[in-house]
Amino acid sequence: MISFREKDYMYSYNKMKPKAFSTHLHKYYELLYFVKGDATYVVEGNEYKAEDGDLFITCPGELHSIVFKSDKDYERHFIQISEDFLTEEGCDMLKLLREKPFGKNN
Repeated sequence: MISFREKDYMYSYNKMKPKAFSTHLHKYYELLYFVKGDATYVVEGNEYKAEDGDLFITCPGELHSIVFKSDKDYERHFIQISEDFLTEEGCDMLKLLREKPFGKNN
């Protein structure tokens, strides 16, 4: 596992055997790049069959989890970014993320 955290963002890489992830939420925007595995990504009750190379985006407060379908290795990268960081950088992405309905287009 590789991971680092700064004031306004966090990065993590992990390759592991699947373990249970309960439904949870964050105060940050999360971008999860699904490298490989056999899983379903669930956001606000909507299920997305994870395919190798998928990118999932969750907004602060969106309930989400990963459900593993087998013992196949799970590999992913994720980044969590604070709203302050997006605002400071003047990024238009913040507007797009704020307008996205919960559980849609993840």
